[in-house]
Amino acid sequence: MRTIETNAIVTEDGNLIVALPKNIVPGEHRVVITIDEQLLVKVSKPPLKFRDYQVALIDPSFTFRREDLYDDSGN
Repeated sequence: MRTIETNAIVTEDGNLIVALPKNIVPGEHRVVITIDEQLLVKVSKPPLKFRDYQVALIDPSFTFRREDLYDDSGN
């Protein structure tokens, strides 16, 4: 016996939509459903804010061409 706690969606026509872990064997199972009477409230989070970070080449003369990075043997 396994206990799985997850969120589910109940549709207008009374169907229950739930996602199960991949390791549950397909087939008919006996399940027990407990419904919390309070609906889940979606909390909107503000977008993440990142500081600006200036990126540039160490030396503008660097080209990073394959010929500049590897020798004739490919190493």
